[in-house]
Formats: sequence, C-alpha cells, structure tokens
Amino acid sequence: MKKTFYLLLLVVVSVSCARKIIVGEDEELLEKHIKQYDSSDWEERVDAVRKVSGFRSDRKVTFLLRATYDIHQAVVIESLRGLSVSYPEVALDRIQYLAEFENNDNVRWYALRVLAGYRNSKSAPVFVIGLNSSDWLIREASIRGLLMIDDYAIKYVSIPYIIEALNDDKVNVRIATLEHLDLRDKRLYDTIVALIPSDINRNSSLLEAILKALRGYKLDGTTRMKLINLMTHQNKQIRLLAFRVLKEEKRQNKKSY
Repeated sequence: MKKTFYLLLLVVVSVSCARKIIVGEDEELLEKHIKQYDSSDWEERVDAVRKVSGFRSDRKVTFLLRATYDIHQAVVIESLRGLSVSYPEVALDRIQYLAEFENNDNVRWYALRVLAGYRNSKSAPVFVIGLNSSDWLIREASIRGLLMIDDYAIKYVSIPYIIEALNDDKVNVRIATLEHLDLRDKRLYDTIVALIPSDINRNSSLLEAILKALRGYKLDGTTRMKLINLMTHQNKQIRLLAFRVLKEEKRQNKKSY
C-alpha cells in the first residue's frame, strides 16, 4: 500500500515538474517571438505576430495590440487576425478606431470584419459611417457588421441604412444585406420585392438571397405570382427556395384563422 502511494506521489510530482518545464519552455519561446518583432523586416514581424497569436499567454493580447500600430499593413492585418481568435474586450476600442479612421482601405476592411465579430451595439455608429465609403468592400463589411449586432432596437432604427444598402449600386452589397437580414418590416418588404429582377435568369445569386429574405413575410398578390412562376425556374435551388417561401406563407395563413 505504501509502495503504491509513493509511486503515485512520484508520478504526480513528475507530471507537475514536467508541466513547469513545458510552461517555462513556452515562456522562453514566446519571448523569442516577441523579440523577433523588433526586426526591421516587415515579413519577420508578420511571422512574429503569427507565431505569438498561437499562444494563450496574457501577454499575447498586449503584444497584438502593440502590433496594430505597425507601419506595415500586413503586420496590422495579421495582428487583427490574431485578436479575432478570442475577441478580447480590451481590444474593442482600438479595433473600432481602425475600422473608422484607418486610411488604408485593406486594414480598415479587415478591422470592420473583426469588429463585426464582437456583435457590440457600441460599434453601430462605426458601421453606419462605413456605409458612406466609396469602396464597396467597406460598405459590404459595414452592413454585415451592422446586421450582426444582437440588438433589435439598433436594427430597427437602422432600417433607413438597410434600405440604402439594399439599393446599393454594387450587387455584392445588396446580397450581403439580404443574407444577414432577420428583421421583418413593411418598408423592408417593399424594398426587397422591388429587387426581384425582370429577367429571372440574369443573377441567380441575388435571386436566391431575395427568396431567403422573403421567408416569413405575408406576400402581396403580384409577388406571390412571381414566386409561383419561379417554381419552373431552371435553377433547382431557386425552385426550392420559392417553394419554401410559399409554403411558409401558407402555414402562417392557416395559423391566423
């Protein structure tokens, strides 16, 4: 019995010591990567940021925040990528700043994408500002971020901005808006149905997004007929989506009686 106890104790002590050694080695390795960031070569700094991002140390976030001030866009983007792994609250203000004021559109676009992951109502004004950008990628990231915020009140007061995005000149912005739209409103419905193309074979991606956004709405007669006609569409996915919208409306009509 004593022999078993001592053996067990030896194993526990050995594991504990081994763990300390591993932690020590990790700290040394982390320090090595942090020092690598002092290089004048931006590729070395990118590599350092990428390596540090793989650690769980508390020092990681502090280091990544420091790297967001780097003069090279690739380093800043890599640091934002690292912060997006855990979305630390302490980094929110810095990411918001980059998403709103950064002159480099590549960095700003990536900051907006990371900011969207926070789903924080505090970020709504930043996304609204982004919708005025001349760069459609910035507008696309901004409407996606605005619609990802978990706050019904903010989404509701944002309806004018959502309608603006639905009517954007760039179809990618319209699709991104439709795909993230979970709000039901008569103003939105009128805008969505107006997007249904007269040539239904022209843009399948847009039509698919429109049909997904229409689920749950009570359809007007004209729109219902358009969807019935889509039941013979050459694209199987569009036929299926049109069927689902019609089926959902029929189910809701039965419930209302």
